[in-house]
Amino acid sequence: MIKSHVITVSEIDEPSDAVAEIREKMKEVELLKNTVGIVSVHAEYFRSGVYAAVASELPFPLAGISTVALSANGEAGMFMFSILILTSDDCRFLCGHSDTLSEEGDSVPIVKKCYNDLKEKLGEKPKLAIMYAPVMMSHIPGEYIDTVAGIDPSVPVFGAVANSSGQTIEEIKEDCRVLCGNEILYPAIAFVLVAGDFSPEFFIGSLTQEAVVMPNVGEITKAEKNKLIEINNVSAPEFFKKVGFELSETSNAGILTSTLMLDFNNKSVYGRGTISRAPLLIMNDMVICAGNLYEGAVLSVAFSTTENVVRTARDVVEKIKEKGNARTVLIYSCIGRRIGLMSEPMKEMETIEEIMPKETNHTMCYVGGELCPIAVTPEKAYNHEHNQTIIACVF
Repeated sequence: MIKSHVITVSEIDEPSDAVAEIREKMKEVELLKNTVGIVSVHAEYFRSGVYAAVASELPFPLAGISTVALSANGEAGMFMFSILILTSDDCRFLCGHSDTLSEEGDSVPIVKKCYNDLKEKLGEKPKLAIMYAPVMMSHIPGEYIDTVAGIDPSVPVFGAVANSSGQTIEEIKEDCRVLCGNEILYPAIAFVLVAGDFSPEFFIGSLTQEAVVMPNVGEITKAEKNKLIEINNVSAPEFFKKVGFELSETSNAGILTSTLMLDFNNKSVYGRGTISRAPLLIMNDMVICAGNLYEGAVLSVAFSTTENVVRTARDVVEKIKEKGNARTVLIYSCIGRRIGLMSEPMKEMETIEEIMPKETNHTMCYVGGELCPIAVTPEKAYNHEHNQTIIACVF
């Protein structure tokens, strides 16, 4: 069994004051034999040295990401630092991070070595791999997910891509950090491997049927990683133009405006269900998206709204509540969903805090990509990266 606690750090400027605050709050926390902390933190906390000081003070390792906004057990805001403490006598946790990834080179061997080294140290196959990834121009999290699947096909991968408040790619990359122990990393992957007698459950909310404006417009006939090349054997930009969906603005708005739904129900090798993809820009007769594309998937076009974001967040929490035994919930939501809330950027977090049971320890933050399986069988976990989606892992 995994038990949990949530603590937040309010001191943002002075490391010594933050350490004193943590010492006081930890007096109320009962730690069992094995413990790890899952962190969500605004960049100001590691600029000031507070994050590193707190991480060095705690008697257990931390792992997580930077974010622009988060909520935790009733608190919500931008300048926050939350720690979801997972502790257990019969489950084991192991944290670690990869060597520095290369923008130009192949990152797969680096991630493979990191995962294999951690698994060997753990001494058994994990029941869950929590993964945190950086924002990179030349690599996408789908590559890292596939790396884990190549080693342990049945291990579910849950996690997120770091996020920040930057507006340009350069500004975003400046503050997007992966955290492991007291290290603040870029670019690197961090893992938390979890083993023992537990069965994590996963919940996903993306777009409602009402958000779909063009259902089942075509099948992906050619794709390479995150490059959408052909739909129904026609170049992707030309196909969208023919069906009346103009993508000319995606180079400016991209993730903020439209979403492609990928339906796998006729291609179950990817797992039955749907995932969302945000188109980012048109380049060389192809559409670049924020995540892997899959040949054989059927496409629909949708637009997200404030109503859709709030409704899908509420649906996810209600499904968790129906289980009746959720003691700990870790939630990640796409930064595009927050932007889609327009003048009510806190509405999704407020909705979650309003309806989440008070006895359920939970944290939620905004991320640059969501990592979560759409199905898990004894033989295979159908792990995917998502866009414009809210995901939850229940312990």
